[in-house]
Formats: sequence, C-alpha cells, structure tokens
Amino acid sequence: QRPDPGRHEPRTGQQQQSREELERRKRELQKEIDEANAQLKDTKRSTKESLGQLRALRDKITLRTRLINNINEEINFINGDINSATRDVKTLQKDLDTLKAQYAQLIVYAYKNRSSYDMMNFVFSAQSFNDAVKRFQYLKQYREYRRRQADNIVSTQDQLNRKIQSLESQRVKRADALKTEQEQRSTLEQDKKEKDEVLSKLKGREKE
Repeated sequence: QRPDPGRHEPRTGQQQQSREELERRKRELQKEIDEANAQLKDTKRSTKESLGQLRALRDKITLRTRLINNINEEINFINGDINSATRDVKTLQKDLDTLKAQYAQLIVYAYKNRSSYDMMNFVFSAQSFNDAVKRFQYLKQYREYRRRQADNIVSTQDQLNRKIQSLESQRVKRADALKTEQEQRSTLEQDKKEKDEVLSKLKGREKE
C-alpha cells in the first residue's frame, strides 16, 4: 500500500542514496525480466508445456512484482518532492505579495515627496547641522532600501517561477511513473493467466 502522499520528510543523504539505489535496481530488474522472457521463449519452442516454462513464468512474475514495488517507492519519492515544492511555491508567493505591498507603500511615499524642493526642504529644515546630516543619510538609506526591495521582488519572482517549473516537472514524472505502473500491473496479470494455463495443462499430463 502506498503511503499517504501528503506526508513528506526532509530529504537526507541516505534517502537520496536510496533513490539512486531504486533507479539502479529498476534497471537490473528490467534486465532480469528480459532474460526471463528470452528463457521463456526458448522453452516455448517445444510443442508441449514443460516445467521449464512454468519456472520461467514464475520467475518473471516474481521479478515483475518487485519492479512494481520499485516503481511504487519511486512514486513515493516524487510525491514527497511535489509536496515540498508546493509548500515552497506557497511560501514564495506569500513573500512576493508582502514585498510588492511594501514596495507599493514606498512608491506612494516617493510620489508624495517627489519634488527635489521637498527633499531639500526636508534636509535644510533641520534644527542643526548634525540633524541635517542625519536627514540626508536617511534619504540616502531610504533610496537604497527601495532599490533593494525592487531587487528582492525580481529575485523572489525568479525563484517562484523556477519552483513552479520544478513542480510541473515532478507532476509529469509522477504521471509517467503511474502510467508505467499500470502497464506493468496489466502485464503481470497476463503473466499470471499464462502461468495458470500452463500449470493446468501440466496437471492434466501428470501421469505422462
């Protein structure tokens, strides 16, 4: 039974290694299934069913069952990636909305105080020279802060776009894995049916 796709634990080095191990094992299983198919083909050259055919079919069923389990584990990993990417997208979208709202306030303030006269008047209306210097530094820092906010918006938007693309890619990968799993299950049922037929015919020839 496949675990709840809503559950997801942070990736560790061991989990990543397990995922690579899954890929390696899947290739090995597919190779073993191909060899079992070749062996089954050889046993079918006889006009009569044989124990060799039965053994080859049983081996193939065992290998294909393992392959299906392997694909299910891969799907679990993908579900974890999708859940993680979904959370990241929501967080980035929230951050982006906050940044845009803050930047909008900065723009409104800058618009209300857009004239150079207002800025200079703000500085020279200071009660002392030190106060004037502080006001000038404040304006300088304010403009720098506004520039950083604009950069943050662009950077966060880029991160969001990349994360959305990654999410879509994982969903496509999951859909492909699910399709492969269904195909393997269908083939497994055919293998089981063929095995039952061979077994039934062999039982009918027990005396022979």
